[in-house]
Amino acid sequence: MGLIKTLYFFSDHAVLEQYYEANKVLVDCLHSSTISNEIRLIFEENIFLPLIL
Repeated sequence: MGLIKTLYFFSDHAVLEQYYEANKVLVDCLHSSTISNEIRLIFEENIFLPLIL
């Protein structure tokens, strides 16, 4: 891997890690008892991308 590709890889990895952590916090909040099922459903339908296998 060249230097530019290596730097891009680590930068891209850091962004993906931040995205993962932010989504993890959001999911933890949605699983709390203070969020109504209606609000949880709105988030699940509009915020999260579908899982594509």
